[in-house]
Amino acid sequence: MNCITINDVSFSEANHIIDKLSASDNNIIFEIRLDLLEFDENQLNQILHKKEKFIVTCRENKFSKEKRKKLLFSAINCGAEYIDLDIDSDSQTLIILTNSLKHSNCKLIVSYHNMEKTPDYDFLKTIVNRCKKFNPDIIKIACKINNEKDLHVIFSLYALQKNIIALGMGEKGKISRVVAKYLGTKFSYSCYQKKSANGQLSYQEMKKIERILDNE
Repeated sequence: MNCITINDVSFSEANHIIDKLSASDNNIIFEIRLDLLEFDENQLNQILHKKEKFIVTCRENKFSKEKRKKLLFSAINCGAEYIDLDIDSDSQTLIILTNSLKHSNCKLIVSYHNMEKTPDYDFLKTIVNRCKKFNPDIIKIACKINNEKDLHVIFSLYALQKNIIALGMGEKGKISRVVAKYLGTKFSYSCYQKKSANGQLSYQEMKKIERILDNE
């Protein structure tokens, strides 16, 4: 399954992208990057009431702590398939939001991002164990790939457990996004127009590569 990130577009453009892609592909999920959009709570609710599946992500720094919590609570209550919470987020917010999920159908992604490098395997294994304490449905690890060794570290994480998505960022990490599907991930991330991460492939590029690999 492809997860298409929606970022840096207007509300009307987001609606157009979602309607256009879901009309031709029923095996996609959309990530709504609230920290990279200008949606208000009402617009978020309108998006989430569509029939498609959505991940709602809101990284720190753009909004106040209370505003961010309010938006994510709204996502939970309005039918988001997943919310994505960074393991290095404010600990109190993490606990409050993960506890609220117990009373909803919304699932949890706990993620870790390193924009500069790929730490060694032992460090990332510790990160995975920290994530597991929140009983997530998916653990997502995304790190900057600087060399071939980094790719080996990222790929080795798939042996830890089944619910991991391990991705490389940067130009050298592109291959990790392509093969993720074949290593058992729930989905891999792509964009439609504007990248939300360096090295991210477009939805069109991912589909083209998949057709080649799947001999379609």
